[in-house]
Amino acid sequence: MAVDSPAPAPVAPVPEAPAPTAAGGDDPNDSGDGSDGDDSDGEEDNDSQGDNDNSEVNGAATKRELCCVRTSDEETGHFPMLLKDVLRELGNNVAPYYHTRRYIDPVLGEHYLTRVHVRVADGFRGRLTVSAHDSDGPLPTYYDSVSSAARRALWSLYHTNREDL
Repeated sequence: MAVDSPAPAPVAPVPEAPAPTAAGGDDPNDSGDGSDGDDSDGEEDNDSQGDNDNSEVNGAATKRELCCVRTSDEETGHFPMLLKDVLRELGNNVAPYYHTRRYIDPVLGEHYLTRVHVRVADGFRGRLTVSAHDSDGPLPTYYDSVSSAARRALWSLYHTNREDL
């Protein structure tokens, strides 16, 4: 015997909380209608390596500019060399591939974001990426960004292959 139950009632939308006021009193530009003047839908861009991101500085829209992209499979420095040595120890002779983007942001200034691809030989097709690791975030120099990505790749390799190392 089947019993038809009524459909659940729709959930009422939660009203947005008003933006906090600046210390020292009310905003002289506030219309008093409770709106904060923001017409966005509240979604954030979680892609830390997007090409152009809009942001606001003192109410004026600004753009983060992608200046250049640099790719490499030969990097110097402690962590990139250690990553290459660990990969050889694990029997992988394919060098990691570094993909670095340089941005100029009005707020952060010049910064770099790097992603390192750990690759393996894939027969006739060339190389296959088995894992990719991003740098910690926007870093001020190219070498900091490359080292950060290599360090994160090392951490991952160690924790997935600790018995072999």
